[in-house]
Amino acid sequence: MKYDLERAVADSRARIGIQPARRPASAPRREGPAYVKGFETLDSEVEVEQASVLGSIPAWLTGTLVRTGPAKFEVGEQKFNHWFDGLGMLHRFSLSNGEVSYGNKYIQSRAYLHAMENDQISFREFATDPDPELFKHVSQGFEPHGTDNAIVNVVRIKDKILATTQMPVPIEIDPVTLKTIGGFDFEDNLPDGFTTPHPHVDGAYLYNWTISLDRPVSHNLYRFDGTKRELLTTIHSEAPSFVNSFAITKHHIIFVEQPYRLDYLKLIAGGTAFANCLDWRPDEPCRFWVIDKSNGEVVRTFETGSFFFLHHINAYEDGDGFVVDMVTYQDPKIISSLYLDNLRAGGSIPVPQPRRYILNRVDGKVYSRPLGDSFLELPRINYERVNGRPYRYFYGFGGYGSLLPGASLTYDFANSLVKADTAGGVTKIWQREGCFPGEPVFVPRPGSSGEDDGVLLALVLDSTVEKSFLLVLDAATMDEIGRAELPHHVPFTLGGEFFTQEELENPGAVRAQRARSAADYFEAVQHIPELNTGQLGLSRFLRR
Repeated sequence: MKYDLERAVADSRARIGIQPARRPASAPRREGPAYVKGFETLDSEVEVEQASVLGSIPAWLTGTLVRTGPAKFEVGEQKFNHWFDGLGMLHRFSLSNGEVSYGNKYIQSRAYLHAMENDQISFREFATDPDPELFKHVSQGFEPHGTDNAIVNVVRIKDKILATTQMPVPIEIDPVTLKTIGGFDFEDNLPDGFTTPHPHVDGAYLYNWTISLDRPVSHNLYRFDGTKRELLTTIHSEAPSFVNSFAITKHHIIFVEQPYRLDYLKLIAGGTAFANCLDWRPDEPCRFWVIDKSNGEVVRTFETGSFFFLHHINAYEDGDGFVVDMVTYQDPKIISSLYLDNLRAGGSIPVPQPRRYILNRVDGKVYSRPLGDSFLELPRINYERVNGRPYRYFYGFGGYGSLLPGASLTYDFANSLVKADTAGGVTKIWQREGCFPGEPVFVPRPGSSGEDDGVLLALVLDSTVEKSFLLVLDAATMDEIGRAELPHHVPFTLGGEFFTQEELENPGAVRAQRARSAADYFEAVQHIPELNTGQLGLSRFLRR
């Protein structure tokens, strides 16, 4: 009997009182799925001093949300191929006293400037490769190894705000004016051909990986104290693994080497896009590297069957080993499904499955199970409080329903914001007719005591009017508090961060206070049964 996943999802939604979204009769008619506007170019750059607010914005919510993502999908007569290719745009939401202002600007990267000057795609993007013969006359207009198109994330390094991608030189930006300041150079000799756009901050250090294509090819872990980078460990590889994120615990770094390998000789030779140089090897294992973050020593490795992932959720140390939570897929078909032609046609997209991996130090084995019954991507947690520690809640955009390996959904794959409970509690969601949300960013309430005491900020496309709004949700209940409406649509973004006003003005003092608060919370939750590491870790897993 064939399993009807879409029917199962519909049944699950009906049980919790959610009806499928329907397009109002007055909505614009267009080709393709309702969410297709999120993959259309936005040319206008605007400043909105006071956005229209429906509901209310908490008075304590003071600061700036900055998001980045692809916003221009054509240059002249040329078109980008993939969602991860479009030229990057920044979006800024400043919140104060219940009011919201908004601005957006294209990142003045070399990729953008050369494209605008020559009316041609000038840099190799993830899945789009320009013809180098067309750009021999352009000084530095064609880069054989890639782009500085910083569309993936926004992070703070020391007192600077950076837009990042997998390339090793992030772009410094002004979070208030959105002015592009320039490339951020670490000014050292560490090997770095590529990097991950999702570094971790722990105490006084920022941790991240680079991939060096100099022989012998290697993955390199470093920590950065705001002044210089220190190389902690090097893992050599015959062919480097595709790395988008990694995990951190109280004492360790956990790096998952998946069998999605880069043919670096093909990449260096040129003539094809980065995506075409990746090779899936399903017969190879996924290898978990556990590294002491104080000295870079490889403590242990674990192996399990192949799977693909883009994002970690969280990780922590258990008495019997390590707990590593990730959003996973059977294989990297998710990458090919994000080509723009497929997205705009409403093509199928593999379902992301949150999954818990238990690395057992006693028997050396890896155990795993699904983490709840929701499917979601771009996961977020209360980072300042629970990153690298036992935790209960995580958030993302996706949907709700039962899953089977390899299943695909179309049309409404991302019509919900999801709150998942690692302790087995009820999954909570937000959903509205014709609305398609992006990544939710958790902002804790000042003086909060609970892990979910705060709000979620998410950009949402309302397909019924083809415009976007900033949504504010109660992170505990998933109830809508308010929204700020924008004058145009915002193409779906990939990453971003919220910076409090105090953090922008005095980042050092804020980081120190957050570190103390996280330590106090970690001490307090040791006595809460639902957050006991044994209950959430291997002992609970083996009892199932």
